[in-house]
Amino acid sequence: MGKRLRKSELLKAIHLERAALDDTLALLTTRHMTQTGVTRGGWSVKDILAHLVEWQQMNLNWFEAGLHGEKPEMPAPGVTWR
Repeated sequence: MGKRLRKSELLKAIHLERAALDDTLALLTTRHMTQTGVTRGGWSVKDILAHLVEWQQMNLNWFEAGLHGEKPEMPAPGVTWR
């Protein structure tokens, strides 16, 4: 398992990594973002980012459901593990 961090350390690491991602993405042109074949499956950078955003949103929804004492639907409605 990974190193356990205090909340403040975790938030700082998240902000640093997000800034690094933003700096890297700022270097890409529209053509770079939409060029297919970045992965073996043929995805573009844009596709990868959309995938990550969707997973982040699902995780936030699951977390929010847990805060309300609900059991989140996993995987999310309309999504399969395939």
